[in-house]
Amino acid sequence: MLEMNDSVVHVACILASTSIKFDLSVTACHFFTQVVQELYLRYLKQQERYRGYRNLFVFLGFMALFMAILFTQRQANASHQVSHA
Repeated sequence: MLEMNDSVVHVACILASTSIKFDLSVTACHFFTQVVQELYLRYLKQQERYRGYRNLFVFLGFMALFMAILFTQRQANASHQVSHA
């Protein structure tokens, strides 16, 4: 997983300065730092949402399989007695 650190912010400032073609002031660098941090927080939130949905669907799949197995075995004793009679 990505970690927000000074190198990420530094790269963002370098990319911003090369694409905008002017000396990057402290204010502009601070602005780009805030943008990168906001994007990173949105990325983490999206990953957490995906993880939550994945866990939900795995749980629902497990419950469907479990209920199907219980349904097929609901009269296992009676079926066993009939087949051995």
